[in-house]
Amino acid sequence: MARRIQTPLVSQLARYEGDYRPHWEIGHIGVRVSPVRTLLAGGLCGAVLLALLLFGRINLSVAGIAAGVLVVWMVMPAEERWSPHFPPEFGGDLDDEGGPIEFEGVVTQRGLYGHRGMMNRKVEIVRVLRYEPREATGSK
Repeated sequence: MARRIQTPLVSQLARYEGDYRPHWEIGHIGVRVSPVRTLLAGGLCGAVLLALLLFGRINLSVAGIAAGVLVVWMVMPAEERWSPHFPPEFGGDLDDEGGPIEFEGVVTQRGLYGHRGMMNRKVEIVRVLRYEPREATGSK
């Protein structure tokens, strides 16, 4: 499923699509969001990198490597990890291989949630509209 860029509506019921990814500690839903935050942060980091190079604090090879890593980071799709709370009537197997999910839910403000603050938001899922588990890749 090609995921579109979505704008989270804080404290409002809305429809979202993402990719559920199970994990032995805490599963999450990856949701594509606007790349503006990533591009602004990348531009600021690039400006700092250029200033360090111009003032002689780093050499050209270090600046080139750092710029390469920065470019790779900036071209990756912007994605937030959401800590989901599924409704009790959801009958899907959350311990499988994960997969595309479409749901209606209410999200929180951006912050640090979940295990060690690894999630960008929490989402209270009201209804799962579609969940397509991937095929298991290994034997169980």
